[in-house]
Amino acid sequence: MDLLAAGRMFVRVVECGSFSTVAKQQGLNASSVSRQINQLEQHLSARLIQRSTRQLRITESGEVFYQRIKTIINEVEDLESTLRDLSAAPKGVIKVNATIGFGEQVLSVWVSEFLKRYPEIRVELSLSDQISGLIESGVDVAIRLTDPKDSSLVAQKLADNEFYLCASTSYLKQNSKLEQIEQVAEHNCLLYQQGSVLQRWDYYKCLKQSNSIARATHNDAQLPEGGLSVSGNFITSSPQSLLKAGLQGLGLVLLTRWSAQEHIRLGNLIRVFPEYRIAPAGLLHTGIYALYPNRDFFPSKSKLFVEFLKEKITSYPSADK
Repeated sequence: MDLLAAGRMFVRVVECGSFSTVAKQQGLNASSVSRQINQLEQHLSARLIQRSTRQLRITESGEVFYQRIKTIINEVEDLESTLRDLSAAPKGVIKVNATIGFGEQVLSVWVSEFLKRYPEIRVELSLSDQISGLIESGVDVAIRLTDPKDSSLVAQKLADNEFYLCASTSYLKQNSKLEQIEQVAEHNCLLYQQGSVLQRWDYYKCLKQSNSIARATHNDAQLPEGGLSVSGNFITSSPQSLLKAGLQGLGLVLLTRWSAQEHIRLGNLIRVFPEYRIAPAGLLHTGIYALYPNRDFFPSKSKLFVEFLKEKITSYPSADK
């Protein structure tokens, strides 16, 4: 017998709880549906459903079969969709949500490249630092700097997240030298506000050295860590404004790698204490995550977008390159 076709019919019966409902949906009569389930039970030599005049009750064997066959059906449908997509240009809408800083400074540029590669896809990009309500708002893929530990979302880590402590050359010329990491707390520090003002910066010294510049990995987390209580005369909830204030020489500024990278390369900013890994409190060991609804079927166009992001992040150069 066609076990997959019979399995699909069984899944429909279990989820509808009625032979007659399934029969109506499939344009069959109830006896035909019942006969197919009987044939399936005979093939498996197991009772899957207990029938009565009032209700159907799935047996223990039926529950085991239901869970396994549903997984198999989903995998087969996913395979069929993937193979179809290989012979057809991907198309449709992807609703993407990203944090404000990453979205403005990086993702908006990358999306343009993605759309040139897949011209029949349309991306709807929204920016927000909130995590709640993603599913309710119909978001297909969200980019966040932390794993929200939300069981309703799948979190795929794309890369470690890095912050660079920076200052402009003009600020460093006009202010006292920075020789010890603890001296950072004595300087004017530009602060980011995300709900509350992030006035503590955590740090640890990296083990690995390359061309006199320390390269941090999360495996270095066993090293002794410290914390700096920082303050300054400028606080903002705008990553773009924070970057501009740093470029104008207002003070020391803690920026994501994505914000600082190009300005360091051009010499507009100097990375301070590159031998340390430094981040706002609670973000020292975070990563960049692609979040999406926990669905049995993840649309291929969304998979393409996540794979594209992973490709871009992996190839993104470090400040010392």
